Amino acid sequence: LNEYQEYLAHFSNELSQDIQQYATDWVFFYIRYIFYKRQGKYQHGYCTHCRTTFKTSSLWHNGETICPNCNSTCYAKAVGRGRKKLIDEGYFVYYEKSLVNPEAIVARGIYAVRDYVDDYHDVETKYLVRAWYIFKPGNSVMIKQDGYYSRADTMQMYGLHKCASVHSLYPQYESNTRDAMLCVSYASIKTAITDTQFRYSVWEEYDSDHDSDLVKYFSLFARYPCVEYFMKLGFENLVAAKLEGGNTFNAINWRGKTLQKVLKLPKREINNLKAANVDVDPLLLKLLQISVNDQSNLTIAEICKIKSEYGHYFGYMQLVLKYATL
Repeated sequence: LNEYQEYLAHFSNELSQDIQQYATDWVFFYIRYIFYKRQGKYQHGYCTHCRTTFKTSSLWHNGETICPNCNSTCYAKAVGRGRKKLIDEGYFVYYEKSLVNPEAIVARGIYAVRDYVDDYHDVETKYLVRAWYIFKPGNSVMIKQDGYYSRADTMQMYGLHKCASVHSLYPQYESNTRDAMLCVSYASIKTAITDTQFRYSVWEEYDSDHDSDLVKYFSLFARYPCVEYFMKLGFENLVAAKLEGGNTFNAINWRGKTLQKVLKLPKREINNLKAANVDVDPLLLKLLQISVNDQSNLTIAEICKIKSEYGHYFGYMQLVLKYATL
């Protein structure tokens, strides 16, 4: 553990009340319960969210109902039915400011469990930090901890190590046999990036389906601030190609200091590309660069047509282009 203290010093040792409230309000928002049983003439229910007891009527097992006290949508569960598999889990990412570097932001990937097997009253959420992320101008770090929930011994943890690259743990929980709630706190991002370089990251415009918890996005922005250019221009496909490990055709100078150097194009062609209102991906950008460099000077529409009809054969095109212009 000592070898990771340099990294873990960026984080609080505790999970704040805000983090725990986020888990309650959002991670487990769709899996709240009213446990009901009949006492004499009446049916009584207990809401696991607001922890109150009240009279109910006509509830049926696994049916949906509304708590009369907190207005939560809940699943009704008959107390007499078995609960040996009623363990809900979730995974979420919560962003904060670094405690060490005012220019850095951090995030924790947190595994959360609510266990109703033994008792459904006053169930407390159990937490295990699975990942620590540090994003600072120039580079990013991910520390990962393996672990799982054991009913006998609560949270088990082992295998703390520094990862070779920043990545999301969402896929691990998406493939789990139980339905996990996967979330990221956007409100925490807004707070964390205040007064840092990351406020220019334009993260709100990024299609989060490509990177649901945004850890890879912030890692890319930390390393290559030119991501801001692409997002503001609407060239999101260039960012997605990089994040997803797609072929970028060496079309982007990620360390360029100006837009012209980043896109390897003169200003007039960049303006033409913006005005054309087309989906700009690395192949289209590469073809445009070739057209400019060999003085073919094709229009954006002509470039799009070539990409559509011959883009799948780009390897062969490169051979032909040794002897001809685009």
